[in-house]
Amino acid sequence: MTCARGAKIEDIHELASLLTLGGTSWQLVRPGVVCTKALNEFGPCTRGVGRPQPSSCRSRCDFRLELAAMRSDVDRLLQEAVDHLQRAYSEDDELAISLWVGQIQTHLPRFEDLRIKWGNHPLVQRANNGESA
Repeated sequence: MTCARGAKIEDIHELASLLTLGGTSWQLVRPGVVCTKALNEFGPCTRGVGRPQPSSCRSRCDFRLELAAMRSDVDRLLQEAVDHLQRAYSEDDELAISLWVGQIQTHLPRFEDLRIKWGNHPLVQRANNGESA
């Protein structure tokens, strides 16, 4: 990776340090996902200001950074979720439909290009409109 000033970034730790006040305010949520929320900022993972709660991390959070390397994993995950959702609809399995709709809604906003790509899929549109079996 290369930052705007042309400096080469070698790993996620360097990137987080660069983007978070010299590394004083960041947390690794899971591999490939970094939280940059400071203690004095409100975020969707907390009920107020304070320490970020990685277990409550949301894909739509403005403080969340994801490595582009995760994009292909998310694309495959969405493909799998759509395949399972198709099967659940064909079997009229409301519990499975609900599960796979939730997976799609959770992961769809993670990367804008994937949101556009998968957002045009009829089953994803159906899921986003809240339609069930």
